[in-house]
Amino acid sequence: MKRAIVLEKDFLRALSKKGKKDFLKEIERLSKEAELLLIKDEKGYREINSPEELWEELSGTGLGFFDGTSLGGEGAIGVVLISPNKTLTLSERVGRATSNEAEYKALIRLLEEAKREGLRKLKVKGDSELVIKQVRGEYKVREERLRKLYERVKELESGFDEVSYEWVPRSENKEADKLSRKAFQGSTR
Repeated sequence: MKRAIVLEKDFLRALSKKGKKDFLKEIERLSKEAELLLIKDEKGYREINSPEELWEELSGTGLGFFDGTSLGGEGAIGVVLISPNKTLTLSERVGRATSNEAEYKALIRLLEEAKREGLRKLKVKGDSELVIKQVRGEYKVREERLRKLYERVKELESGFDEVSYEWVPRSENKEADKLSRKAFQGSTR
């Protein structure tokens, strides 16, 4: 049997007002006292996997994952948005699209949902090296069809105080990848 400490979401929000350094220090201290840290919120109990991600969740910063895929010329997207109030997942088809277009469409949908949630800061993670490097300005956008999608991303970015992008391997983007593939379930293609 593991020893667990259960933390109420209201307690964590109050603790987060002390600042990031003190918040992380206190969570680290608590994690040494128990083998398992749990959050209790309106949905029940869940494990705290990373103090850093917990800080972002509570501080009004969103964490988003996106993935796009194409099968037989049809695109699908998967989006995961973790905000201070909830976790949103989306899985849907987006019509005719290459893999890169589907990746951009997933990113656009993520930004739209984050804006709808009222987030001011967003940390975005995706496994498309091309899209991540293009939106960070490291690669040029040469293809006209991608340029229009890129411009939409930049337009949406302007509605946030801060948006950061990080490339991650597919193994760290499993949920969004699974959601993009789920959109094709039941397809006859």
